[in-house]
Amino acid sequence: MGPFLTSARIHHEDQRSGAQNPSEGDIEIEELSNSEMGVSVYRNNTILIQSYFARSFRSSFFQQNMLMDRARMTSLYKKFYKEATTLIEKHIRTPKNVFYTFFRTFSDYLKTNYSRPSDFANAKERLKEAGEDIVAFLQLLYESMRLYYRFDFLCKRFEYVEVLFSKDNFVNFLVSIFFTDPSNHTVINDLLKKINAEDIELTRRGLDVLKSADYETFSVSVLYRLNEESVAEISSLLAKKRASENESTTFRSFQKQTLTGESTRNEYSEVDEYKAFLFEKPYEKSVKVLRKITKYTSPLHKMKVILEFANSINQEISAFFKQHQFYEHKVLDGDDIFAIILYLIVKAGLPEMICELEFISMFTTRALQNSIIGYYSVSIEASLQFIKDKGALAL
Repeated sequence: MGPFLTSARIHHEDQRSGAQNPSEGDIEIEELSNSEMGVSVYRNNTILIQSYFARSFRSSFFQQNMLMDRARMTSLYKKFYKEATTLIEKHIRTPKNVFYTFFRTFSDYLKTNYSRPSDFANAKERLKEAGEDIVAFLQLLYESMRLYYRFDFLCKRFEYVEVLFSKDNFVNFLVSIFFTDPSNHTVINDLLKKINAEDIELTRRGLDVLKSADYETFSVSVLYRLNEESVAEISSLLAKKRASENESTTFRSFQKQTLTGESTRNEYSEVDEYKAFLFEKPYEKSVKVLRKITKYTSPLHKMKVILEFANSINQEISAFFKQHQFYEHKVLDGDDIFAIILYLIVKAGLPEMICELEFISMFTTRALQNSIIGYYSVSIEASLQFIKDKGALAL
């Protein structure tokens, strides 16, 4: 641990020993724009739930009704958490606030100690040290804020607040704020690019090799290519479904068509009539979403891009199927997901994507990494390995 963190810990211990509980006479309300929950603060910035939330929650009638409507209670707590963290972020960005000073001082420390040219000669070790320093600083900051804002008081008084203000949640919040400063992200990203320089070059070569490859190269299922081949496959599947229908149903339908003179033409068999409804550029939206990952400096925002990317893939597939009146499609399995993601990674053309994934891994909690976002991150990582291998063969 660097000298900055050592001195900060001593200061933190001094604050702990001198902490005092504010009295009701010390309440000072700080206005928040568009405030619905009425979050207020003491003069020492201790959060106090006021107004509608506190009065309602203390009401026995309210508590009885909330037990029957957990969804509503969860929604209220989320609103409170958002307002509380908005207030805390406002403090952090206020120059006279002590936490603003902490952030600025540590950012200066990070740039001074990990941005020197000599650091790149030993980039792997320096990255490890920088990562450990950042994590230690943010955890120390969490402990300081837990006392400063009296999270324990909130957790004892209100159910669910303990979950919202858990260490993992709050450290993720602090990580996001810390890396909204582009200079902090640059320090880590420069080290990552130095360490992964060879892999980045191999990925770039692999992307060049694969840039003109078709769906077949990536083993994308015909059904998910969102082109004329997909329309033909849909037509075939619907025809098979009709062929397996109950004989009596088919006979009754035939009788009706014969008596009324209705056409017996298969409305799905004419592939040509659907050409006008084909996507001009399949998965174009998903590719654009993935490219946004380089625009963000916060690991949490980068993770959200990955989730948005995954959702966009599903939305484009669903929209295509709906457009062609196909509602019996199966759920995407692991092989389908990997093939589609591989194809789209190549189309996005991001040779430094490996740095994005490592950055996310360094500064997000285990819980987030084990979520659905983590699953898609692993799929992206496997795709990059495939591309890198192609680049190695091209040497």
